[in-house]
Amino acid sequence: MKRLIMLWLALALFIPSALAGVEFSPQLFEELARSVNKVPEIEIPAYERFVLDNGLVVYLVEDHSLPLIEVTGFIKGGRAHETKDVAGISSFLTDMMTTGTQNRSEEALDKYKELYGLSFSMGVKRDYFTLRGSALIQDKGHLLELMADVLMNPKFDAPYYQRKLMELYQGLSMARTQDPALVDMIFYRHLYGDHPYSFDADIDLITAAAQNYTPARLMKYYKEAVAPNMTIMAFAGDFSAKAMKKEIEKAFGTWEKAPVTLPHQKSMAPRDEYGKVYIINKPDATQAKFKMGFDLFTHDYPEDTEFRVANMVYGSGSFECRLMDTLRVQKGYAYDARSTYNANKLGGEYVVTTEVKPESALDTYQTIIGEMDKILDRAEPITKDELFKTVNFFNALLPKFYVEKIDVIESVVLSVEIWGESANKVNENIKRYNNMTAETAQRIFEKNLDPDRFLTVILGQKEKLVPQFEEAGIPVEVIEM
Repeated sequence: MKRLIMLWLALALFIPSALAGVEFSPQLFEELARSVNKVPEIEIPAYERFVLDNGLVVYLVEDHSLPLIEVTGFIKGGRAHETKDVAGISSFLTDMMTTGTQNRSEEALDKYKELYGLSFSMGVKRDYFTLRGSALIQDKGHLLELMADVLMNPKFDAPYYQRKLMELYQGLSMARTQDPALVDMIFYRHLYGDHPYSFDADIDLITAAAQNYTPARLMKYYKEAVAPNMTIMAFAGDFSAKAMKKEIEKAFGTWEKAPVTLPHQKSMAPRDEYGKVYIINKPDATQAKFKMGFDLFTHDYPEDTEFRVANMVYGSGSFECRLMDTLRVQKGYAYDARSTYNANKLGGEYVVTTEVKPESALDTYQTIIGEMDKILDRAEPITKDELFKTVNFFNALLPKFYVEKIDVIESVVLSVEIWGESANKVNENIKRYNNMTAETAQRIFEKNLDPDRFLTVILGQKEKLVPQFEEAGIPVEVIEM
């Protein structure tokens, strides 16, 4: 979804509103790709960084353009803290924390937010929890009070506990009827096995594990995962940094640090999964939904930027990339086909996704591998023209994500505090991909990708899918849902 939004944003740079009804054809994409965009530079706002005695890291950015205050933040660890017996507990934890506290009931918390126009939410990803909030500047004290109460005073033995648990079960039950959720469950279960990175997609595992959730177990997990010495907050708004610092110290200074240990178990796909093809049988499916991929390097891979750009040539999702050109433009199989790369602290994965008519499944599978092989074998290596279009696209797109100071400082915090990189990482990346050559892109692509490692999951009607693969001598394993 994010990539689709990125695409529309990029198009908005070139297409006036009067042409909103125009058909986005391959020819139009070709014209857009050749509009030369200047190399952007993201302005990093002046900021102050300080650390409270309890280890809480704070960034402050003065922004007097509007009478607002915004906050973004992270708590290191995230879903990687989970164990199999309480899989999925991180999301349930954040839901409970933002529903009520020891000091405010569910109703009182809602009224407090409504009275002062406060917004505050928590989320969770593989390597960290997320914080996000906002208020009018005159209510910054109320926002800080709300955040401190939610983070420091959770209440899990609350009247709404059972209702929240039932909502979780209902959501899981509904997810089990959704094709993308089923594909993700089987794919990540086989890709990562018992590693926490697979848990959030495993509907069956979470459904079973939720029976182990209790208020006491939630409190235990909270103490293991949430602490000021694992937390970073960044504030941007119409305030004086000097005065704001005092207010933050007052709000969070009594939050006690805790001996939290960050997860360290690496995520790796079992080698016996390489090359396997799983077919999820869904008798009423009208399409064959694909997810193919394998484990890849961690976020600190030194050529991460170059790899991302090289991979865009193969599967960016635009009409210009190899996968879309073959599967949509030439063969008319798919509306969308793309390859993505997700890097985390403990591992990462490379994934190709598409959806086609079941009779085209085998050819689609072979095409995905074949198009990759054409690059790897240098039968059709990455060209200067392809690289130019990709780099040019990035140059047009990136500034759209860094318009607001809160978004820029969030990027700085992620780079410095979560990934251990430079505060100017975004501009360093821009410079790196603009200095790439086609030969560099080719080398990086060859170095990291191997179609023999593909783990493939296809959801569809087995009667229409299995015979194609068996006739081609490709063994498949059918999973009945």
